[in-house]
Amino acid sequence: MDSETSERIEETLKQRVEEIEKSQAQSAPQQHPLLTIPVATQAPHGNIPNTPLASSTVAFLLGGLFFLGFVTFALGGFTTYWWTTAQLGFFVAAWAGFHWGEFAVTAGWNLEKCSVDSYLLDNGAMYHVANGAALTEYLISLYFWPHLKTNRYVTATGIALVMFGQLLRSAAMIHASTNFSHAVAYSKRKTHTLVTDGVYAGRKVFD
Repeated sequence: MDSETSERIEETLKQRVEEIEKSQAQSAPQQHPLLTIPVATQAPHGNIPNTPLASSTVAFLLGGLFFLGFVTFALGGFTTYWWTTAQLGFFVAAWAGFHWGEFAVTAGWNLEKCSVDSYLLDNGAMYHVANGAALTEYLISLYFWPHLKTNRYVTATGIALVMFGQLLRSAAMIHASTNFSHAVAYSKRKTHTLVTDGVYAGRKVFD
């Protein structure tokens, strides 16, 4: 086989490879660059679409709730309705901030597990039952025993505990990074490392 024939065969093979790659690229599903594809063990439940549109919509709604709650809290509540209190405003703002923060921290420090489920809005029926029960208990006690909700020291203590707890949780997630998971793991991943320093070192005090 002369060199000219060899070059023609090589060129033909190169063109064929390029055609195959082009065909595969055209047939492959197009993915938006903002679409988060988590690892298999973190597959979304599917109740909320794992798309940029769904994620941005959730973030927008949570931001709106946070704003309404924060304004209500900052202004000390509104007298228009008996239930528009500063405490309820803080609860709504803290709830919205928590769910947004879970996604934000996961996206920033644990991207391989990030999806729309990282907002934790699809966290099981009992989670929503617990939130509903807490809200119902507050409204009932506020309506029948409003004096129980006027102790500013109790309110200040509750606010401080919520903020401290949120900061501690976010710091723990950031420090653990890819070793953290919202989903319960039933087997050890090869890349997983048990984190015992930083925020997690505090557990030794209670050992």
